[in-house]
Amino acid sequence: VTTYQSTTASPAVLVVTFKHATLGGGLKAGTTLSPKSVNYVSKVVLSSASSDVVFDITLDKVRPFLVSASQVPAQLVIAIG
Repeated sequence: VTTYQSTTASPAVLVVTFKHATLGGGLKAGTTLSPKSVNYVSKVVLSSASSDVVFDITLDKVRPFLVSASQVPAQLVIAIG
């Protein structure tokens, strides 16, 4: 599930929720990433609640986005702009 936390806030937070998922690959809840050379994104915060994994992506403002997913190989692509 991908949606904005609020459409009136600035900066905007795009929330990506993986339902019925668990953290793996050495990832931990509370991890904050500050990507470099990525347009519009200032930070990404990872959290986990019950059976969901959530990424909060902080953007400079509300922007259109497109989500594409596949199972083999398992990947999620979010195009923002």
